[in-house]
Amino acid sequence: MPPRRLLIGLGLGIGVLAAAGYLWRGAPRTPPAQAPAPATPQAQLDALLRQLHARTEQQPQDAQAWGQLARAQASLGRLPEASAAFERALALRPADAGLLADAADVLAVRQGRRLEGEPLRLLERALQADPAHPKALALWGQAAQARGDHAAAIQAWEKAAQALPAADPFGRQLRARIAKLQAASAATTAGSPPGR
Repeated sequence: MPPRRLLIGLGLGIGVLAAAGYLWRGAPRTPPAQAPAPATPQAQLDALLRQLHARTEQQPQDAQAWGQLARAQASLGRLPEASAAFERALALRPADAGLLADAADVLAVRQGRRLEGEPLRLLERALQADPAHPKALALWGQAAQARGDHAAAIQAWEKAAQALPAADPFGRQLRARIAKLQAASAATTAGSPPGR
């Protein structure tokens, strides 16, 4: 399976959770007089988006809030809005590797799951800011694989996997992709005519 869904799910899902934690830390701890009916996941996300919109309006210089809003919008499939929010966040934090990698991911999905052009430029900036950023490396490797540079893809994925804990699910999936690509490359080499 291509890592695209994995990457966007990982990066943006974590962003939504981070946003929720960020908001709940400031929430009052006094229990309500009457417990409300459990909110649906969609209702919770809608409430989260309203709170994030309110925060960016109140504090337009808060890059963290813009990033959380962008990730929440992307998780709901609102990709143009997510890109716009990432632009606002990056105007405030232009060297934030996480923001850059997530913005590249969303932009690549918007242009037909292709990383050429602006997504790659964002990834270059991310890797300049943090050469060991796992998501930026994983996407960089995916771009290398797409253009047929399997050695560069494997190198990027190995570096990404090394930056993650051994038991990390994302790292395990990267290592599985490395093994699959290595096996495919070996099979291709074995089937090549002599002297080629």
